This record gives sequence, structure tokens and C-alpha cells, in this order.
Amino acid sequence: MHLRNLQLCALFLAALYGCDRRQASQGADSSAPSDSRTSDGQVLDARASCTSCSLLVDHFARTLGAGRDPDDSSFASAVAIGANQQIFVAGGFRGRLEIDGLTASSANGGSAFIVALSSQGKAQWLSVPTSSARMRRVALTASASGELYVAGGSDGAIRFGQHALDQGGGFLARLDEQGGFRWALGLGGADEARIEAVATDVSGAALVAGWFVGTSVVFGKSVVEAPRAGTHAFVAKVRPDGLPLWTLVGVGDYLGARAFSVASAGDGAIYVTGNAWAGVSFGARRVSAVGENHAFLLKISRDGDPLWLRPIARRIGSGDGHCPLAAQLGSSVVLGGYFNGPAKLGTTSLSGHIESEDAFLAGFGSDGAERWALAFGSALGRETVSSVAVAEQGALTYAVGTFEQPLPLGQLQLRSNGASDGWLVLLNSSGALIEARALGGQGHDGLAAIDARARQVAVVGTLNSVATIGGQTLGEAQFSRALVWVFERKKQQDD
Repeated sequence: MHLRNLQLCALFLAALYGCDRRQASQGADSSAPSDSRTSDGQVLDARASCTSCSLLVDHFARTLGAGRDPDDSSFASAVAIGANQQIFVAGGFRGRLEIDGLTASSANGGSAFIVALSSQGKAQWLSVPTSSARMRRVALTASASGELYVAGGSDGAIRFGQHALDQGGGFLARLDEQGGFRWALGLGGADEARIEAVATDVSGAALVAGWFVGTSVVFGKSVVEAPRAGTHAFVAKVRPDGLPLWTLVGVGDYLGARAFSVASAGDGAIYVTGNAWAGVSFGARRVSAVGENHAFLLKISRDGDPLWLRPIARRIGSGDGHCPLAAQLGSSVVLGGYFNGPAKLGTTSLSGHIESEDAFLAGFGSDGAERWALAFGSALGRETVSSVAVAEQGALTYAVGTFEQPLPLGQLQLRSNGASDGWLVLLNSSGALIEARALGGQGHDGLAAIDARARQVAVVGTLNSVATIGGQTLGEAQFSRALVWVFERKKQQDD
């Protein structure tokens, strides 16, 4: 099983419980049919004015950041919905950040932020780790029992309240209900180290995925050894009180391996995706190369034992490799990314464009077997998947990303209003398209992450132009602003 020219970019665990549906496209091309149907008969109305056929109702949309200096900017990279319908957003900013009277100033290289919003979108608290070094992308997760974790990387020392990490690398921190930092762990002491993703399991423990370069790395107070020098994938589980329970190293051949996504199933099993330049081993589990820089999917027990390891795809070329993800209880795996040219994913052939990057989404069983796959893209544009999530009880999958040219989605077509726009799609448990929506103005806009809990759905991204979102005009032509867009799912008979 292999996939040519493909960058694995997102992983999500999806349970197959009940049923649920969602939204018609906003900003869709008016030339598309107004009554196109998916395989399950759900009407897709391409008219932006159609609200009765949409299962997602706009609840609120807003931007974060109000600095007026040209250097003031913000972006959102992660979102998590809390147990009490709070919405937690993480991202980065330069200059001055102001959100509903809460303010912060960044270091020279930019700073990370975490903000809590009420269910109505009002800022409740704002937390900013302090560092004079460049902050890397920030990930975020919230458990059903109330734990809130933030993870990412920094090029230098960083302080989380009273908890200081004296060297650059990866970090994991837990926040309390008021935005204070309870504890922080570093991943460092190597030539380079990064935590790329964080999730929670049913116990409220934190799961992290990342990588390090060298023969060893320090996680918290423990030294984690690798059998040889190189770039190694890293996975760990940490108790809610900050005590690491176990670590797992993935050793790659040739140029090494990296882990980019992690998620947990309802039975406690853990799934990880990443890529390797050749073969890769996690303990006794190994896969040989299926092509230069291929992706893999790993299943781990709750106690850290590798259960199986599957090669998923290969690609030729480069990509940033970041794989934002959101996780919910479930027993199947949904992942996404992009590829160039014709590709094969499991038993499914994907038709792509040679001169552009097309997006794909695929579902796998808990045994690693491929269940469904689909691809979509334009001849000249770049379409990517940024994040995936499941709807209530796992019957549906959401995905968000960015596109540059008119984007065909079955019989529906989304239109880009500018250099790039964000897209949102909803699929059923078989991977059939139900609804889609586009977002953006005339600049470089996009959607970065999505989360869903019960009937609440939250999306974040960045606006670099003026756009109409949820009936509101948001954004400014001269400023980059973090965007938060929240929906409520229409109540169904099964609710």
C-alpha cells in the first residue's frame, strides 16, 4: 500500500455511533447546480442564501486582536471546546494583542497566546507564555473531564507563569480554569526537538507527538535514549499532574522519522501518524520503506506498547509536515493531507493534478485497513487539509483547509475570492460529501483547525482581508487577524 507524492497532514479518530448532518456552502460558485445530491440523498444547495438546508447554524464569528500598528498581527492555529462549552483558542501574535480589554505584548520574534471564550464569544482570560525567542506553532487540547493542555516549540528559554524551561525545544503545559499554568515540561537537550501535537485520552492524560535530533533527549527530568544518532519520532503519555508515564521512540533509517499527529480512541488505544525517509521502527514494530519520505500510521496500547505499524503513503517533494488534529472517542481513523499527480491509497486510486497539490481524506479501521478515500482539487491551485474532527458521536467527519482556485467538490464548486481562502466540508461515516462552505476575502485567508463537541463546532484560522462571515463583516485589509467561527448543529430526531 503506497501513495505517490503525498504529504500526510491530519489524523482524527472517529467513532461510528449515531447520525448527524451539516451545512450548505457559503460562497459557492453560483454556476454550480442548486440541487446536487450526495450518495445518501442529502441535498447540497450551492446558494449562499440557503439556510434551511444547512445543518450548521452560525452562532458567532469574531477576530482576535485590535492593535493598530502595522506590525500588530495575530493568527490562530488550534481550537478546543471545553466541557462547559468554553472555547479555547491558541495561536501567535506580534506587537500588541487586545481581546475584549485583555492585552499582551509580544517579544521580538513573536509570542504564543491562549485565550478562553465564553459560549457567546466573550473573552474570559488571556494567557501568554513569556520568551524572547521565536515561538513555533502551538497545539491545544481539552479533555472531557476539564484538563487543558498546550504544546509546541520554542527556539529558546520560555516561562509558563512560575514554571521556567531554560532551553529551547518542545514544551507541554497544563492550564487551570483561570488560565494559570499548573506545570510545564520541556523536550530538549538534543540538537533539535519539537512537540507537534497534543491530545487527551479518556483518563484526562496528555498524549504528545513530536521528534528530536541526536542520540538522546530530555523529557521533563527523564533522559530518553535512541539506539543511534539521527532524527527520531517521539511519543509520550503524561498524567494530569505532570508525571510522564511512558515514552516511545521511533527510529528511522537514512534521514530519520518524525511524528506529527496523535489521537486517542475510546478503548484507550492511541494512534500516531508521521513520516520517514526510509524504514522506521517502534520497538519490535517495523515497516520498510514504500518510497522516499513515506507516511506511517501507528497504533499503541494505553500502556505504550506498539500494536501495529502501517505504511500509509509516499510522496516525492517537500512539505512542512505539520499535522494539526482534533480527537474524540472512537474506533476508526480519519486522516487527510495533500498529494501531487495520480496516487493510490490502500485499494483506492486517487486522481490528482501533476502541476498542483490536491487534498485527500481517508478513513481506516482500527485494524489499519483502508475503508474509504476521496480527493479534490483544481488544476492550478494548492489545496491542503489543515485539520479534521468528528461530529457528535462520530457518525460524521469535518475537515478544514485552504484552497486557491475554484474547488470542485462532487457536483458542488467552491469559489475562492482572493489569493487563498478557507474551506470546510462535512462527510458521513462512509466518506460521502454532505455539505461544504468557503470563507475568505481578497487576501491570503485560511482555516487552520476545527473541533466538535455535542452540537457545538468551532473553527479557527487567519484573515488577511475583509470577509463576510456568518452575516458579519470581519477583517481588515492591512492587518492579519486570528479568526474564530462557531456553529451550532441543528437538533435532530436522534438528539
